[in-house]
Amino acid sequence: MRLVYLLGSILFLLSFSSFASCKRDSNDSISVSTIALPDNIVINSSGYAAGTILYDSGYVGGSDSKVTISDCLYSYYVGFLYLSSPQTGVSLGDRVYPTGLDGIGVRVYTLNQAGPYDDERAIDNTWQNGDANLLTSGHTLNNSSYRLQLVATGGKISSGTLALPSPLARVDFRESKSTSGDGDIASRLTVSSSQINVKATGCTSDVAALNFAMSDINMTRFDASPRVGGVTRQVNLTCEPGTNVSLTLQAPAVTDGDNQNNTLIALSQDGESTVADGVGVQLNLRLASGEYDSGQSGLPLNTPIAILSSQRVSNSSRGYTAFSEPSNPGGAAAGETLIFTADYYKNKSTITPGKANAAGTMTFTYN
Repeated sequence: MRLVYLLGSILFLLSFSSFASCKRDSNDSISVSTIALPDNIVINSSGYAAGTILYDSGYVGGSDSKVTISDCLYSYYVGFLYLSSPQTGVSLGDRVYPTGLDGIGVRVYTLNQAGPYDDERAIDNTWQNGDANLLTSGHTLNNSSYRLQLVATGGKISSGTLALPSPLARVDFRESKSTSGDGDIASRLTVSSSQINVKATGCTSDVAALNFAMSDINMTRFDASPRVGGVTRQVNLTCEPGTNVSLTLQAPAVTDGDNQNNTLIALSQDGESTVADGVGVQLNLRLASGEYDSGQSGLPLNTPIAILSSQRVSNSSRGYTAFSEPSNPGGAAAGETLIFTADYYKNKSTITPGKANAAGTMTFTYN
């Protein structure tokens, strides 16, 4: 028997398929915008209307002026994302997110994020559909930029520390709606100061009204001095240190005789036969701290008087105010004692006896 051997070969053709995913050009790095936040901002403690901008960084460009993203599949996504709590939670409205400090939220805008997202757009924790297949053509971020705003969310704002994580936000190009999915980071926002001391200025008073009981005055006392009375009352203020305090004494001014540079309050029902004539009422004020003292000059009527003022700098382009020296801001201390003195003041050569009552309103303004 003859054996026949078959010699041959079998060829297996192996097919390899390549999987593309979004990626930055090998020469490009993530474009990082760094916003230098102030170390302190000064605001009023009174409630701001929701949406009031308390700070605006303006647009800050990134570290790489051209970042190209390529090789994305047709169904790629672009993510506009915050990176940490509480900003990764629910918006407070109008794309404003919590900061951890009541009454103040944060809003971040992006610009020049490539393709359909070159225009201004807020970071809102969403994934948006890409606009084309990038296997053959890429998107380039030209001068990618970020802008950060601190926004009032409505209601009273208290002093405290506003902490923002860094990095704060970024833009991703991904094949799926996941930061861990195939794809790449295109740009990122960092903040150079993650904590801002917020000083919500304001004071509270321990009294709502002052009553100066002058008692009966013998007219002969005016022979020795035009000023008679000297009744004192005290107001205690509890303040956020650095608060500016001004006072307006609203009252009818004496119109007949010497009004002592608009400091004499007219008597109630002035001109009636039962009312004294030839005197007015003058108030003076001194602070126990010595920061203000009107002496015996009197408080001018219906005119704002600055009694405590802090040292501040304003940044008009960023829309905020800060203490010049945060550790020594000036203005009100945590506690201030205001000592008022009321006197009758002779403003005519002759005084006619009668009732001598007067009234007015003191308005304190804090900022």
